[in-house]
Formats: sequence, C-alpha cells, structure tokens
Amino acid sequence: GEPGTEDMGDIGGEEGSEDLDSMPLNENNSNNLWKLYNKMLNKEKINYNKRPEILNENLMINESLNTTLEELSKKINEDSEVLVCIGIGGSYLGHRAIIEALGLKSKTKIVYAGNSLSKRELMRALDEVGDSDFSINIISKSGTTLEPSVAFSKFKKKLVEKYGEKEAKKRIYATTDANKGTLHDEAVENGYTMFVVPDNV
Repeated sequence: GEPGTEDMGDIGGEEGSEDLDSMPLNENNSNNLWKLYNKMLNKEKINYNKRPEILNENLMINESLNTTLEELSKKINEDSEVLVCIGIGGSYLGHRAIIEALGLKSKTKIVYAGNSLSKRELMRALDEVGDSDFSINIISKSGTTLEPSVAFSKFKKKLVEKYGEKEAKKRIYATTDANKGTLHDEAVENGYTMFVVPDNV
C-alpha cells in the first residue's frame, strides 16, 4: 500500500479522571467525553458552576441557529442519501454520541470518516457512499488534524467528480473556528456553509 496509509492501530489517550467536573473536554480525551455524555444522559449530578461551558448561553442553540439547522436538515434530507461526518476525538464522538443516544432517525444515512489513519476504514467509508447522492460535514477547529484532513481530501475529490466544483461547494458544511485556521480559511474562500466551534470548547 501507499506509505503512511496502512492501519496505524488505535489512537487514544490515557484513561480519564473519574472527576467529570475537572476533566478537560478536548479531542484528545474521547474516553472522558463518553463518560460526560453518559453522565448527562443518566441525569447524574454535574457541577455546572465548575463547567460553565456546558450551559453557557453562548454555546446553546439559539432560535436563529435552530431555524438555520432545521432548514439545512431539510435540504440535506432532500438532496443527500448520505451525510459523511468527518472528524476525530470530540469532533467525532460528540455528534455520534448524541445521535445514537437519542435514537435519531432520518432517511439520510450518516457515514463516519476521518477518525483513524486506517486505509481500509477510509476505503470502507468511500465504498459505503458509493454512487449515492451525498454531502459532507467536516468538523475540525484547526483544519490541520491529519486523520480528518486525509478523509476530507478524499471525499471532497469524490464530491467534485460527481457534482462539479460549484455544486460540490454547496454540499460541504464546515464546523470550525470562527476566525482562523486552515479549514476556516478554506470555508470562507469557497463559500461553504459554516458553523462555529466556540473558543472554550
């Protein structure tokens, strides 16, 4: 195979602290994120005074954003049989945990990619999309993390080959930093629909 594209094994951090009120929420701490989501879903006590970012009103979905999300959800359901969600660590586990925990259903299938350096897994995801109509949600604060970058490059190429550059840009949704970063700059330059990852997340 190509250099650097064979299976690299599991990539993960050390087991996190049991103290959810002090553990960091970042993409290198996937075990901690799962514990936090499980605790929230089980309605166990969390000290929100210590974790203001969880309830910070600036991070909650406001009415305007909710309307935008509903409109985009309708658009994606109408024009895409598959939504490819690309991200790693917290960027990957966050939405997957919520979707699976709530049992959300949609006629648009969600395919996850970019969470490992496994060539086999990437090819599996590409094959799963196949000739289906699809869109991409790339989630990365910086846009430089290797695993999502590789997957995004491959799926973006597939998107352009299927729809052409102009239409492909309308099918890419970038969740990234509000002001800086490789993905932010690419999204602004190409007119991707953007959502913001707040600074304290």
